[in-house]
Amino acid sequence: MDAVLRLAPIALSLAGFSGLVAALRSRAIKDWLPRERLLLSLLLAGTLGVMFFSLLPSVFDSFGASTWITWSVSSMTLGLYLMTVVILGLRSERALVRRGHKRAQPFAWWLFPATLIVSVGLLVNASGIVFAPSIGPYYTALLFILMEAAGMFLLLLSFPTEGTGA
Repeated sequence: MDAVLRLAPIALSLAGFSGLVAALRSRAIKDWLPRERLLLSLLLAGTLGVMFFSLLPSVFDSFGASTWITWSVSSMTLGLYLMTVVILGLRSERALVRRGHKRAQPFAWWLFPATLIVSVGLLVNASGIVFAPSIGPYYTALLFILMEAAGMFLLLLSFPTEGTGA
């Protein structure tokens, strides 16, 4: 449980640095490219999601819930959250393409199916069909999301800080 709790400050730090980057850019956020705004929203959804979901098992633990309840409910809610983020991210990406923007870079596209696979794995962990719900898949999923967010942060830094934002 301590390992999961240690992810919360890391996620919060990454979210804070993302906000700092957004604040220090020479363009107002309304002048950002639509893809930059989408990237920032996915980055914040990932980092704040990791922060929330790294604290969630402690809530169950403080109420004296069994380990089965703790990890099955935590895995199920995280899996559903990730599916929601993937669906909303894909819808936003498709809307950008329909409005004439270029598609996302090919290496960024693997994130959607990979995240979907992670969310299905979490739902399998929650069900207890293959093995008893445990911390391992949950912790691995949180680490995966944190690594995705770090990659998105680096990608956000690669966008130009000046320009028209057209």
